[in-house]
Amino acid sequence: MDESSIAQSHGLPDRRHRLLVAEDNRSFRELLVAVLMADGHEVVAVTNGGDLLDTLAVSADPQLGSGKFDLVISDVRMPGSTGLHVFSQMAGAPRIPPFILITAFGDQNLHTVASGLGVLAVIDKPFDVDDLRKFVSEFLATGGA
Repeated sequence: MDESSIAQSHGLPDRRHRLLVAEDNRSFRELLVAVLMADGHEVVAVTNGGDLLDTLAVSADPQLGSGKFDLVISDVRMPGSTGLHVFSQMAGAPRIPPFILITAFGDQNLHTVASGLGVLAVIDKPFDVDDLRKFVSEFLATGGA
């Protein structure tokens, strides 16, 4: 049985997707990282908007980065910069990965602005982590990344 067959039989992705999680709340960040890694993804985590921007900039440079990210899951409100602001700054750059924004402060305006900028989804906290896992898996499985 090859690696792809083993992964499929365990409900894991055919290949490891590289995800970037940006969340300033330590316990929530650790939860997201743990469940996404349990789903077979490689996960890099950062704690603030400045680190998110820096990590994306480095990953977009083929000479500096260790590879592009297939998906970013970012809190909206974080120290340094908001996830939405980082996305808007990176929107014109090559190799910008799709973004899912998560927030405890979502309103219709945030959803409208984020959608208009091209954010994949805005998910309001509190949410069921299993719903996020399913959304991520389905998005990546359909070749969204």
